Amino acid sequence: MQLILKREPQNPYDKNAVAVWILARAFIFFTSEVQIGYLNAEVAEEIARYIDKGGSDEKRTLGVNILLTKG
Repeated sequence: MQLILKREPQNPYDKNAVAVWILARAFIFFTSEVQIGYLNAEVAEEIARYIDKGGSDEKRTLGVNILLTKG
């Protein structure tokens, strides 16, 4: 599943905040972006610098850990 990373430099809790979004299917024909959380502060600091510089043309792959809990 593709993740969409969005910078939130105005976030009051972390100036390096990076929100994580996915594209979810709504009904049969429509899709909608849904926020599923934030990168942890340590990872966000590195990724924020990368995003702020405009990223790169080269593809970059990052390992991901996902913690699922029953809410």
